[in-house]
Amino acid sequence: MIYINKIIWIISMIWRFISDSIIFAFPLMLLVSGSDAFLVILFCGIISLVNELIKFLTKIRRPDKSDYLSFPSNHSNVSMFIALSYNLYPIYLWSLLIGYSRYRLKRHSIYDILFGFIFAFFWIFVYQKSLSFLYLI
Repeated sequence: MIYINKIIWIISMIWRFISDSIIFAFPLMLLVSGSDAFLVILFCGIISLVNELIKFLTKIRRPDKSDYLSFPSNHSNVSMFIALSYNLYPIYLWSLLIGYSRYRLKRHSIYDILFGFIFAFFWIFVYQKSLSFLYLI
């Protein structure tokens, strides 16, 4: 029984690493796209602030019944926004793995994750409009 618990712990730590790998995306974005990444990082900050406001307004609890609010998933929202802004298939896969890991760790329900992905499409629309505005000036 002790071995099974260790195996489960190791698997959960791997999923946690995938889930938290969004932190490592920012330096990679700077290396790949240079100064264009700053606007993406700025939007990720704005997205996180708006997500916290939505969480405060909806007050939906996490599936693990912790103190934290759940709806929408900030990890899935920001990771899908990054995937949509760079439009590379490996980043889409990375984003889907992050969403799955949030569900697997019981940090979010499937609806939190899906709405996080859907909100990312809204944010990419706003991002593209802001790019078109910035390049007109």
